[in-house]
Amino acid sequence: MDEKYVGRKFTTEFIKEDFARDNEFIRHMITSARMLKAYDLTPETTGNISIMTCEGMYIKAGGKSLGDLTPDDIILVVDYNPRENRVIAKGGKEPSSEAPMHWLIYHRFPRASAIVHVHDRVVLENIKSVKRNRIKITEKETDYGTLKQADEVLDALLYDDYAVIKNHGSISIGNTIEEATKRVIDVHKKILEDESSH
Repeated sequence: MDEKYVGRKFTTEFIKEDFARDNEFIRHMITSARMLKAYDLTPETTGNISIMTCEGMYIKAGGKSLGDLTPDDIILVVDYNPRENRVIAKGGKEPSSEAPMHWLIYHRFPRASAIVHVHDRVVLENIKSVKRNRIKITEKETDYGTLKQADEVLDALLYDDYAVIKNHGSISIGNTIEEATKRVIDVHKKILEDESSH
């Protein structure tokens, strides 16, 4: 599915105060983003990464290149109200269109402290390999950035730390951003290897 990007599907309320961008969480996010870029997993402005901290959720701003991430491209989400579909954020930029999905994952799964979501063409174009390797795939195809998509992903991650979002991308959760990033790269390499042997 080649989804047409139409922007965020939630409202954002900005808190005027800013936050310190010179911190270890943001440095780790930038390092992970560069690793993903090295494997060609960050085309254009697709994909997003986040880390949950006691301050809130650091996440890539919407419309920014994941592979060329800078501290100014990261915002801090301090709350999300699913009933109103409203994100409350610091940093002055709109959060990633999938910020609600990230927020809901953190609140459903205490084992998740970091999330990496990429649009890995190798994985998406080789679903037979994905199935052969028993990698979880969401049941239904849904529109990006919706609560329906978030529900599908929550179901897929119930017993797994990596899942393919049907006809969209893949997502990995971890205790650290390094762990979640490594899992994305490992699956990418595994599918490449599997395809070359079949």
